[in-house]
Amino acid sequence: MREYYASKRKHSRRKSAETTRSNSSMSSTSKRSKSFDFGDATKQKAQLRRLLSMAHGVTKLPDLVRRRRFGVQDPIDFNVVHVVNTRCPCCTHSLGPVKLSLALFKSNTKRCYLCGYLVCVDCWSAEQMECVAGRVAEIVVCTRCHANVQACEYSEVFAGTAAQREKHRGPPHVVQDSKDAPTVSLLVDFLSASLLNTSAGSSEHAVVMTVIRTLLRESKEDSEDESEYEDSSDEDNSELDHVKPRFKVLGETEALEQVGKFLSDEQHMPSLEACKLGNAGVRNYVIDLPNDPTGVPRSPIPSNEVDRIASSKASGIYQLANRLAPEDKDADQKGTKPNTQDLELLCRLAVKTLGCSYSFVTIMNERYEHILAGTHPDFAGAAVPREQTTCQHALMSPHPFMVAHHEADVRFHNHGPTSELPIRFYVGFPVKVPVVGSRSGDPEMTVGMLCCIDSKPRNEITRTQYATMNRLAGTTKSFLLQKSQQLLLEQAAPISGTSSHLQMNYDAHVTIFLHA
Repeated sequence: MREYYASKRKHSRRKSAETTRSNSSMSSTSKRSKSFDFGDATKQKAQLRRLLSMAHGVTKLPDLVRRRRFGVQDPIDFNVVHVVNTRCPCCTHSLGPVKLSLALFKSNTKRCYLCGYLVCVDCWSAEQMECVAGRVAEIVVCTRCHANVQACEYSEVFAGTAAQREKHRGPPHVVQDSKDAPTVSLLVDFLSASLLNTSAGSSEHAVVMTVIRTLLRESKEDSEDESEYEDSSDEDNSELDHVKPRFKVLGETEALEQVGKFLSDEQHMPSLEACKLGNAGVRNYVIDLPNDPTGVPRSPIPSNEVDRIASSKASGIYQLANRLAPEDKDADQKGTKPNTQDLELLCRLAVKTLGCSYSFVTIMNERYEHILAGTHPDFAGAAVPREQTTCQHALMSPHPFMVAHHEADVRFHNHGPTSELPIRFYVGFPVKVPVVGSRSGDPEMTVGMLCCIDSKPRNEITRTQYATMNRLAGTTKSFLLQKSQQLLLEQAAPISGTSSHLQMNYDAHVTIFLHA
């Protein structure tokens, strides 16, 4: 009996222990489940906060995109341009005090940051513009410019990493050369190969030597203009000193060496501060954008347009442009077309200098841009409507003009060549001639461009490239004046016999110069 109760007590203690363990395990399990539920709730709240933040940010994306698109455009320089228009360019309503009180005119009309015109109170909106550095500025945009900005293509502008975008975004500028820059060596090698690939005595060989010697002649003329001679005031100089040849006749190898030395000589290059670009970052002229964003803006006209055309006609370049690239190709052309092999060689040198796809020599007349020579066969000899060109904007400054991302610029995004070639980079160096009635040393007038285009965007060129392109543009001017003067002589000849006689004399002089 005693053993029975002892075993029963032992069994009850074992059962109570098991019950205690089961209760403790159940309590720990419930605690763990509660802690898991609390962790899941915390994660859900964090996820909800992130989703709400993303949703809030998505609502701001249109504003972010819009202000960055405004930052891509080149705004007008209000310190230079003060145009006073009497009608709103968007709705054509009068802005004069006849229909608006003076107080209302002053307080509600605003000047658009992009086109530069005054607009009425119903046609402008306050926007934000974000520049490349990330700074945000408050601007005023008219409805017409707003529509044109949104119609541009920006996919390539913001493509790539931040470091890649820095190479093709922002205002165009000139930078210092890196060590061992190959610009000059590429030109010398190209000229050397051109001489080797042509037989001596051929017209192609003579053209290469003409370009080389013209470059050297202009370099020596520039050096003489910059230097001062101590014996210039001596009175006992003999007459023989004045009839000595100014330049030494060089052979092919020596001439190439001299070209390389001259182009790489930093003393003959402008300083980095003097390498200026026209309308870089801001514009000094207004633009007339179309009301329809698919249209083409009207051409800007420089203030010296009348003198520019007069200088072009007086120098004969105007007539030369119509002879080499006539507006109407079907019209009968009297006389022969001048040879443009030298201009084509200069275009190839420009391509080598900048590493671009194509280069052209152009002359801008009243309604057309005449492409006298180029490396693209479909454009050489063509007359392109002025409003379809980039060179028309280069006329608005005496300095070289450079643009990146034509497809994202309201001035060029609807041009035919922008999408056909395509054009993503342009730089034009002015070809200038003396003004009618000017004296030696007076500023010259831009009549055309030596320009380069490329399908890859960039916003910088080097100092050596800048100086070399300037020299090539000067050489282009020399050849154009030479051809235009001959054309004027031909047109002034009263009979065809005299014209042919002048042509023979001209060819003889050129031959003597080539083989001197």
